[in-house]
Amino acid sequence: MPLPVIIALFLCALLVTPAKSTAQDSQLQPTDDATSSHQDPKYYAIDRFMNITDDIWVWNTTQKDVKKCRKDRSLYMTANATYFNRSHEEDTEIIQKSLVGYFGNFDEDKPSTYNEIRITDGSDTYEEVLVYASPDKTCGVVKVFAYRYGTSWLPEIIDESVIWREVRVIGRLNDTSTVHNGCTKEFDEYVRDLKRNWTSPYKKECI
Repeated sequence: MPLPVIIALFLCALLVTPAKSTAQDSQLQPTDDATSSHQDPKYYAIDRFMNITDDIWVWNTTQKDVKKCRKDRSLYMTANATYFNRSHEEDTEIIQKSLVGYFGNFDEDKPSTYNEIRITDGSDTYEEVLVYASPDKTCGVVKVFAYRYGTSWLPEIIDESVIWREVRVIGRLNDTSTVHNGCTKEFDEYVRDLKRNWTSPYKKECI
């Protein structure tokens, strides 16, 4: 057989025969998320959590110098934002401000779920992430990132950033009601693991 014909037949055999290493590599590719050792964190929809008519009270918090009787009251909600009043008590006076929380996701790889709101209040900016919500949606645990920006001529400089965590409950609590143990467990584990101090700004006398 002529040499050119032999070479041509050899090349054809290489093209139709799958490489062994390629077959082995394909077997190593995970085909089911359940087989992966990485577990995605749970994502809780903050837009659904806040889409209520009842007040949302801060029950426990690790924030320093927290204002007493702090609560949020929803006004209305759009597809992209929630409009609400945030208030607290100072002596016998109620201090209230109107805020807008723009929906977002703390993990940009999960854009389908809104689990945070972004708030601008003067020179302060807040990101509030819902890290847990009870199955009955009566309470949630929120992680707050607070940023204080620099002077007006250099606003991109962050002067101070603070992070805290708090339990928020839906509606007023009376003497017989309790906070869902899922929320208290989540909060207590955080306080214990990070050795944080905490306080409760909620009192039954809150208005």
